[in-house]
Amino acid sequence: MTPAGPRFSRETRLLLLTLAVSVLMLLLLARFRFPEEQGVPTRPDRPPAAPLERLAARATYDELASIVADLERRIAPALVVLRVESSGGDAQGAQPAVSLPSTSRWVPGVRVRPDAVVAMVPLGASVMGLAGSAARPELEAYDPLRALAIVRVPPVADAAPGIWEASAPRELDGRYVAVVEGTLGGPTLRPTFLGRADSIADVRWDHPLLVLGGALQAPPGSLVFSLDARFVGMSVLEEGSLAVVPAQALRDVVDRLARATPQPLGDLGVDVQPLTPTLIAATGTSVGVVVAHVEPDGPADGVLAFGDVIESIGGTLAPTPRTFGILAGRVAPGNEVTVRIVRGGEYLDVAITAASAAPPEDPDVAARLGLVLGARRGNGSEVTGVEEGSAAARAGLAKGDLITAFGEEARPTPAQIRRAYARAGAGTWLLVGLTRGDRHVIVALEKR
Repeated sequence: MTPAGPRFSRETRLLLLTLAVSVLMLLLLARFRFPEEQGVPTRPDRPPAAPLERLAARATYDELASIVADLERRIAPALVVLRVESSGGDAQGAQPAVSLPSTSRWVPGVRVRPDAVVAMVPLGASVMGLAGSAARPELEAYDPLRALAIVRVPPVADAAPGIWEASAPRELDGRYVAVVEGTLGGPTLRPTFLGRADSIADVRWDHPLLVLGGALQAPPGSLVFSLDARFVGMSVLEEGSLAVVPAQALRDVVDRLARATPQPLGDLGVDVQPLTPTLIAATGTSVGVVVAHVEPDGPADGVLAFGDVIESIGGTLAPTPRTFGILAGRVAPGNEVTVRIVRGGEYLDVAITAASAAPPEDPDVAARLGLVLGARRGNGSEVTGVEEGSAAARAGLAKGDLITAFGEEARPTPAQIRRAYARAGAGTWLLVGLTRGDRHVIVALEKR
């Protein structure tokens, strides 16, 4: 009788042995690559990922991390982080009577020249420093309508000029981008996947804005780059949502600022509010904003009236107070603009000459101390009045403050404060100590 042969051929046994060794090696590799998961009990609703799946995910992540690290190296010369301090000025540029407490934030800027960056700086804020540098940046130009600043910074030899080769929106669909945010330690990059990129119009900008999916999680002022080191744009807050201003739009604003002195914001001298259902019924129109107040002796005095509905400015619809404020701000002071209104159910076109949203600074007032003081024997001097536009007003001093130190004078009398200010040269900064309510505060006062 012929003996029975083996159930499996030699080739089959070698194949099975190879598979067994491979599985064993995968398990051992997973144990070393993911040691944090060893000894952790699994949950019935979340079983552990298979070794191959985990290794593939880690490989993809490592590849992306390597790409982002290379991108950071390539664009680093073009990035600067500014320390911006805001004292709480409102959107129209009005400065509060008391500028404290102030808040600081770190804002990324991208170089437009080897010695200058463009960055988003809120209206009324000051650029106070640079991350990782003792150098003091200097404001070169500012666009108050768009809150964009050109800031002079220490120059670099290679500012990575190729970053301004903008990407078209369709090139970003289904791709990763890197979002650059500012921190105390400098710029930080975060990869974000985009499902799609769409264009939207906004009255503040001459170019359409981009809606870039996950990139919209970035704080306003963050920078967006493609992974091939092209500058996509800067995130902004528009109508309560985040969008991205394309690089070309930013470049156009920078070029305009470089060519001419920026104009102050225009003002039509009215306060408006949105149309509610009851106001729509009362005014007979559903498009525009309703005039709640006309400033006496202002640009619209005698032209607009309480209860008028402003439908458009210069031919552009003004459906919200925000849009109205932007359109009014874009009218250069001294220029005339046509405003379409609804009054008593009739449409009228009226002409208004815009004024400046901020009155011009009087150099004589700006150079004055501007304090009315009362002596508090043994404690210092109490502020009983502050002249608008003066050095004291710019520093944020307010009625009721008790000045406990002024320069080198401790618990100064009113006469000592005036003498110390008179002795200081133009451009000198004086530190002022205050008691404000139950707080101790220090401010810096500049003599111009």
